[in-house]
This record gives sequence, C-alpha cells and structure tokens, in this order.
Amino acid sequence: MQLNTSGKTVMKPPGVRIETLSQGRHQLEFMKQFDLKSLTPGSYTLEATVQDARGQRTVKSASSFFVY
Repeated sequence: MQLNTSGKTVMKPPGVRIETLSQGRHQLEFMKQFDLKSLTPGSYTLEATVQDARGQRTVKSASSFFVY
C-alpha cells in the first residue's frame, strides 16, 4: 500500500503478509497503517497491490480522496 499526492509517494508502510484465508469474500482494514492527521490539505490517492503467491496473480486497486 502507498499514499500518493501530486505524483509523489508520501507514505508507504511495510508490506503485510497474510497467510491462507478461507474461501469467500474478505475485507482487510489497514486503518493503523497511515497517520492521516499528518496530511496537509489536498488530493490523495491510496494504492493497494495484492499478490496471490499460490495463484500467481496480482491485483491493484486505487481510490482517491481529498483532505480539507
């Protein structure tokens, strides 16, 4: 995961390894990974990359938000 603004990475905590999960939909929360109080006003993009070692697949997702 990483947090970007104006084309620059401002936060990138260490990766998190997750062992085998049971089948079905799962939601993971990373609320403690980023100290949002330290962000200055502006537009940000949170990017997440998940690698499935067993299935040899990678999925990337991004979401934008604004700090006032």
